[in-house]
Amino acid sequence: MRQVFFVPLLCGQEKAKAARMAAAPILEEKTVDTATLIAQLEDERDRLEKAIAALRGARTGRGPGKKRHLSAAARKRISDAQKKRWAAQRRKT
Repeated sequence: MRQVFFVPLLCGQEKAKAARMAAAPILEEKTVDTATLIAQLEDERDRLEKAIAALRGARTGRGPGKKRHLSAAARKRISDAQKKRWAAQRRKT
């Protein structure tokens, strides 16, 4: 009696995936020590906090609470430009 084996035909993506799986090295499972992982994450957090503090200290420009004031003419120019954009948008639809 003859044995028949079913071999599925693979399309492009499936073929590529099968090739990658065959070529991929078998990785050993590694156990992660939770305490070590937490220590590494805390170190990373400390480094990020220091970098953020340095960037905040190097900030230039207006201090907190100081607002920018526009002249009436500048506000009118901005208003007219926005009205022009809205009108153009209405004409498109």
